Amino acid sequence: STMAAMSASSASDDIIYLDYNATTPLAPECCAAITQAMELYGNPSSTHSLGRAAKTAYDRARGQIAGLVGASASEMVMVSCGTESINYALRGAAVTAAKAAKAAKAG
Repeated sequence: STMAAMSASSASDDIIYLDYNATTPLAPECCAAITQAMELYGNPSSTHSLGRAAKTAYDRARGQIAGLVGASASEMVMVSCGTESINYALRGAAVTAAKAAKAAKAG
């Protein structure tokens, strides 16, 4: 099967993977971080110990991501999917364009 071939080939670097639009292989560090995060099932908005542990991990990850892109953690907006992120980007572009048009009219 294809999965068996992928598993067998992954270890030997015999394949060149070109379907990064579908998914990408994870770096071992990412896999470890995700595995650790999946063990935290508390709601980060809750005040009980499980929630506080999840909130701490969430805040740490948010700060790390912000550092990678040169932003502050407060500038990071975490979303649930690609569609939501695209909507935020489009809305931001529309608001920026409207402000620029208003400034040009006033100018």
